[in-house]
Amino acid sequence: MDRTSKTPRSQDAITRKLEGKIRRTRWVMFAERLWPRVWLVLMPALLFAAVSFAGLWDLLDPLAHQIVFGLFALAAIVGLIVMLRTPLPSRDEALRTVEEKSGIAHRPATTMDDTVRNAPEGSTTGALWAAHRRRMAEAAEKLRVPTPDPRTDRHDPIALRALAVLVAVLTLGLAGHQAPGRLMAAFDFGNASALAARTRVDAWITPPTYTARPAIILTNGAARSASASSVGDQTNVKPIAVPEASVITVRASGEDLPELRIEAFDADGNVMATTDAPEADETKAADASNADAKDGQPADGDEKVQKAAAKTSPANSTPASSTIRDAKLALSRGVVEVAAFAGTTELSRWQVSIIPDRAPTIAMTKALERTRRGGMKLFYEVKDDYGVASAEARFKPLPPDEEDPRTQWARPDVLVGPRPPLERPPKITLRLPPRRSKDGKTWSFHEIGKHPWAGMRVEMTLVARDHAGNVGASKPQVMRLPERQFRHPLARAVIEQRRNLVVDPRYRDLVRKSLAALTIEPEDLIKDLGVYTGLRSVYHRLEQDTSREGLRSMIEQLWHIAVRIEDGRGLSDAQRRLRELQDKLSEAIERGASDKEIEELMKQLRQALAQYMNELSKQAQNQPPRQMPQGMNQNQMLSQQDLERMMRDLENMMRQGSKDMAQEML
Repeated sequence: MDRTSKTPRSQDAITRKLEGKIRRTRWVMFAERLWPRVWLVLMPALLFAAVSFAGLWDLLDPLAHQIVFGLFALAAIVGLIVMLRTPLPSRDEALRTVEEKSGIAHRPATTMDDTVRNAPEGSTTGALWAAHRRRMAEAAEKLRVPTPDPRTDRHDPIALRALAVLVAVLTLGLAGHQAPGRLMAAFDFGNASALAARTRVDAWITPPTYTARPAIILTNGAARSASASSVGDQTNVKPIAVPEASVITVRASGEDLPELRIEAFDADGNVMATTDAPEADETKAADASNADAKDGQPADGDEKVQKAAAKTSPANSTPASSTIRDAKLALSRGVVEVAAFAGTTELSRWQVSIIPDRAPTIAMTKALERTRRGGMKLFYEVKDDYGVASAEARFKPLPPDEEDPRTQWARPDVLVGPRPPLERPPKITLRLPPRRSKDGKTWSFHEIGKHPWAGMRVEMTLVARDHAGNVGASKPQVMRLPERQFRHPLARAVIEQRRNLVVDPRYRDLVRKSLAALTIEPEDLIKDLGVYTGLRSVYHRLEQDTSREGLRSMIEQLWHIAVRIEDGRGLSDAQRRLRELQDKLSEAIERGASDKEIEELMKQLRQALAQYMNELSKQAQNQPPRQMPQGMNQNQMLSQQDLERMMRDLENMMRQGSKDMAQEML
């Protein structure tokens, strides 16, 4: 027999199957050789990670840092080279291994590669050899590919690899969310600990202005100890309670200071918000100080905090060649920790507790009061943790009350076609309680009788909004909006037609017919030429102008006509002027106008009141005496002297700063 020559791969199925087993065995043997060499790379990597997670790089000076880092890199490179030079086992080695691992006698796989010389096919030798190969082929069917068995323990009998894995996992757990930063510190050859030690850090938290809370100083350069490289020394044990939306400002200065960054973390250590600082002021500290003194305003807008930090810092705490960097970050709900970084170096860390800004509450305290002229006085209570920014009353139209079916014959036919939209609801801005008010109760008076929705059935909701944008609403209240009560028959008829246009503009033709009937014989019914021409003007406009703006203008015109019929021309103008001055004076009182402006408005108000009283007296002379309303006596009537006394009291209250009492008297 001659085993030196190899037969080509047989096309026989058994031979192909055997070749597959040999090929897989070669890769198994390669994995067994490779795995111990992989540990030559894993061991330096695990030790490097453990050193980084433990924060040991901060304890080394720059030269030692570079030497240790270079040793780790050299060990990893050598291990990588050895790993890449792992040889692939030969076919003969795989052949012997598969036979040994399978435990089958007579080496059947090797026999399949053997040949016999000088053995003709029909000879006895050839027949014996063929029978032998058949038996070996049956035995080769039982060969199995071995499982990898690298036996790394032969190279590491005391299991140092397990110790390396354990140390790396433990240091990773101890580092927590600081692990990425500590790992990156290994590549910071500028010595992070030295950077933190020579960097001056001033930090403070500024609550929102509307909270009226003072700023909180977190860190100033003078308070930092010489061992500032230990960030744990700066971590507050007790969280700092700050309102939501507060802004943390960090100012760092030092030589060759990298970019400053602030990060906010939640309870799980996840980064909730981060901010990259604006470009550094590449100026000297002395130049920056001169600029601040020249401008008279600190860069961050909180002069008191910066002065407090400056007083506690030594004169030479900031070198003349240092770089100054600032960063700001708004704190939202969920933040529990805030950290400042210079590049990859953590300078300081603080624990914070965010006080949430709750939504305001608003509710009616008693039923509203109505006036005969369509005014209403709302009584309500507003509360918020930091004060309310604005409050308003919102209205939603409701279907009218069900009508009595017995009067169906007296109502017009049901209108068909698309219905134009209603006018916008009245916009009522409510007064806010004084800031010093303990219970938050106040009131607000509004003239609403002129609005197209006056007299309609609505749902009113009071809404309050605080400075942070939170909104609170009261329980909806079903009501009928106040409307002015008209006594003159013609004025009542005009208001009725106006209401028809407001409720449904499809009543346009019916209103035209009604206006035509009211003006058919003006000699006996209409004494004022301006009233007559106004009604005829609306009559013709209803026919020609179908736009929504035109309809709104006609509704406004009918209101002024009805008021002129009821009060007369002079009284109506005087009342309008008086109301305008009342609104101006009320607004001036609310915003704290100057004494000169208040005095001028009071002068105009006196004149308007005198004119209004004069028109009232003229109207009383031209009309028959009316009976005093039921339930009212002579003592409840106001005289000219009473009004004058109230005006003097109003002036005195405004001079004394009693804005709420002045508003109520007004």
